[in-house]
Amino acid sequence: MINKIVSVIIPMYNSEKTIKRTLNSVINQSYKNFEVIIVNDGSTDNSPDIVEQFIKSNSSYDITLVNQNNQGVSVARNNGIKLAKGQYIAFLDSDDYWETNKLYEQIKIMGDNADIYLLGTLPKSSKDDMNTEEINYIDFRKLLFKNYFMTSSVMIRKEVFSTVGYFNTQKKYSEDYDLWLRISQKYKTAIYMKKLVNYSSESIGLSDKLVEMEKGELNNYYSLYKNEDIGFPFFVSASIFSVIKFIRRLVLNQFIDKQPEWQILRGVSVYLWRQLVRYIELRIKKTHLIFKKYDF
Repeated sequence: MINKIVSVIIPMYNSEKTIKRTLNSVINQSYKNFEVIIVNDGSTDNSPDIVEQFIKSNSSYDITLVNQNNQGVSVARNNGIKLAKGQYIAFLDSDDYWETNKLYEQIKIMGDNADIYLLGTLPKSSKDDMNTEEINYIDFRKLLFKNYFMTSSVMIRKEVFSTVGYFNTQKKYSEDYDLWLRISQKYKTAIYMKKLVNYSSESIGLSDKLVEMEKGELNNYYSLYKNEDIGFPFFVSASIFSVIKFIRRLVLNQFIDKQPEWQILRGVSVYLWRQLVRYIELRIKKTHLIFKKYDF
């Protein structure tokens, strides 16, 4: 299983400042049985030229550049998946980069655990103290209350897409979370508690983007409810918890994180938040709320 091909899918749009670092993090992986598919989503800067030069300079690697008109990241990722030759799909955004053992550790875990169909890792910037080799299974109910999977950390068995479909191209925000939720309804998903991904957060903190991300998350819950995948109690409780998370994130981003002398408040906030999450996870395990399609 350790010799399986991994198809690395990189959607790219105007990434001239970061794409070379991203690609270097792939070819520097200790696990070498991979192909790289870069889908240029109509970039207007020099990033396509940079990639073409990179391919020429690293001709021993299987790297393909695919050009398309600007159609969004979901279309770009979907096109990459459809071209992939590997048994596993690993996503990497064009401004993120991996630790050198990222692919090796994931491919080994998925080879040893045939029941895991989606495996994520922690980001290097995670404020979580954990950085262990522990594997935590994330079921559908647990995933409803928190998106545990950062896209650039995820590895998925390719066969999954023929069952659950691809990224929803109608969604601009939270399209990844939508896919993870659909996958977790049919397959086991897990997170490897090791920090193996570095990601860019240059624009993640902008309040307008946080609002759009929250709208996308709430829309995901509504879609699940409308499709009768969850009952009304879970729709309401997941939506309310999502809004609470959004308000907390907005307060931290707009106020506390900008005031060094307030960092003790962040520490208190993180502690209280973890206690709340643990309590909710415990209640999820004990709950008898009824899903309309699932007998948990």
